[in-house]
Amino acid sequence: MNNKSNINLKRLFLKFKNEPFLYLTIFSIVILIALFVAYPLLRVMSYPELNSFQEYFTRSRWVNATFNSLMMALLSTISTTLCGFLFAYGMVRTKIPGKRFFETVAILPILSPPFVVAISYIMLFGGRGLITYKLLGLNVDIYGWKGLWLVQTVTLFPYAYLLIRNVLTSISPNLEYAAANLGSTKWKTFWKVIFPLARPGVAGAALLVAISVLADFGNPILIAGNYALLPTEAYMQITGWYNLPSAAVLATVLIIPTLILFFLQRYWVNKRVY
Repeated sequence: MNNKSNINLKRLFLKFKNEPFLYLTIFSIVILIALFVAYPLLRVMSYPELNSFQEYFTRSRWVNATFNSLMMALLSTISTTLCGFLFAYGMVRTKIPGKRFFETVAILPILSPPFVVAISYIMLFGGRGLITYKLLGLNVDIYGWKGLWLVQTVTLFPYAYLLIRNVLTSISPNLEYAAANLGSTKWKTFWKVIFPLARPGVAGAALLVAISVLADFGNPILIAGNYALLPTEAYMQITGWYNLPSAAVLATVLIIPTLILFFLQRYWVNKRVY
């Protein structure tokens, strides 16, 4: 046992000696993640006492906020991933004139500050919006879950598009040619060849969008209105009541579906070899 340990230590020392900068960088990243990610999360989860967690189940508004957050994450993930996949497929596999222009427009939400998309949609589609009221003469209420769903889909669409586009670009067109030579239709080739190979990108995009929706604060605080969500409820507990234990409980509740989504994504992707 000691000999094996010594051999492993020698191998590790030789690797470090050959590439010291690489291993120092990895070690530094691990330390930074432990200090600024893992440790704060552990502090938040361990801060509330047991009675604070028990209070969560007695507050119907918090339970409803949890359900609303999960429902919004589900709806936004489906719509955003679907739109991102269709747009990426069009950009990669079809000959659309003006691809550069459409791609630039698609990634603009990434370049804008967090509140800009929500404010712009209020100005365009709100009760006195430029498009709804002044051009179409409609009195539309954008506040609530429907408006939030739309804004989050538009805000997170570029992330899903970029992830899926990279995966589709890496899939060789020769596989489609081979499927066509074997008599496969375009629709069958899509479901049997392209989509299975694009599964890692689709799963990664869905995971990123779901986590972003669950943690999103800027859009809900402007658009959600009376539609309670966990991030806004945690914020109100801090700023309105200075109730740090309750805010920590709500933040901890947000971590649970995030971990579940992460393991589901890993399970779905690891079922096959790509």
